[in-house]
Amino acid sequence: MNQRSMAVLNMLVEQEGYLSSEQLAKAFHVSRRTIYNDIGKINDWLKKQKLEIVKQVRAEGFYLEASTKEALSQTDSLVQAQYYEYTKEERKAWIYLHITCSSKTYFLEDFQNLFQVSRNTVLEDIKALKNEIQLEQLQMHTNRRQ
Repeated sequence: MNQRSMAVLNMLVEQEGYLSSEQLAKAFHVSRRTIYNDIGKINDWLKKQKLEIVKQVRAEGFYLEASTKEALSQTDSLVQAQYYEYTKEERKAWIYLHITCSSKTYFLEDFQNLFQVSRNTVLEDIKALKNEIQLEQLQMHTNRRQ
């Protein structure tokens, strides 16, 4: 489970009622689809811990059973996750540093995992970075994986 998924789980543990996918998406500045993916990761983790999964009620939202909340509160299995969301400028700066300071070949997945963002977000960041460095007479070449 990644940091954002852990933070979503923490939010569900602390919540008394339901949390809608819209509320969660807004709180973490991600899409509803990303929230559903995170809920899937959370449920996989909860199953491994032999706990009840996150429940969803149509038109209400997500919730955790009281027994699951209690179990998570009483154990150290739930680490208090600190979720940090990189801005577009920060992501571009980190991408630039990674590709210029290393001889490693980077793939989209590397940056997706690093920043916990979607493939399209990474593609948009790289496109914007390419345009910015062209103004400095620099070029960045990308290749599709074979």
